[in-house]
Amino acid sequence: MTTRRRIFCSLLALFALQPAYAAEICGKARGGQYAEEQLCANLLRFPDGKPATASMLDSIPESYPWLFPSPDEGLAPQLTIKVLTADAPFTALQVINGWSPYDTSGTEANQFKKYGRAKDVLIETASGHRLRHRLRDTSKLQFVDLPKPAAEKWVRLKVLSSYPGKSKLVAVRWFAIVWEGDDGQ
Repeated sequence: MTTRRRIFCSLLALFALQPAYAAEICGKARGGQYAEEQLCANLLRFPDGKPATASMLDSIPESYPWLFPSPDEGLAPQLTIKVLTADAPFTALQVINGWSPYDTSGTEANQFKKYGRAKDVLIETASGHRLRHRLRDTSKLQFVDLPKPAAEKWVRLKVLSSYPGKSKLVAVRWFAIVWEGDDGQ
């Protein structure tokens, strides 16, 4: 094999290894009391495991949680909140882990153990702040306090590991910003 052909084959193999899920998809912008935000993800699945479209992000968390393949399979799932406009900095993040039921008596009641849940996460911001955090394996609302109030263009939750479920998919029901002055904590 010639040197040129060997280099070409090596480059081709390198590009083949690049993740096909790297492209970020985003839902529609949503306005709120403190900011206009947009939810984006690099990995998104329907409950049957098939790839989902950006329109599914518009139904999170009302209809579906964020579903993605387990990070233990070598993938790097991440959910990003893009802050389009804001009236205040944010001080913390809220997370509800798993497919936590809103209706504890209906079909969602058994979903929590069916899907895996985020365990170790990395929180990143547009200005380069990074914070590792371990989420608890609970369906209750969890807060991740930031070291100081942040006025950022985006904040990202990157899932590094997960608690196992019966499905190969992992679920996060809620990921939101707690704005300074908000009594949500």
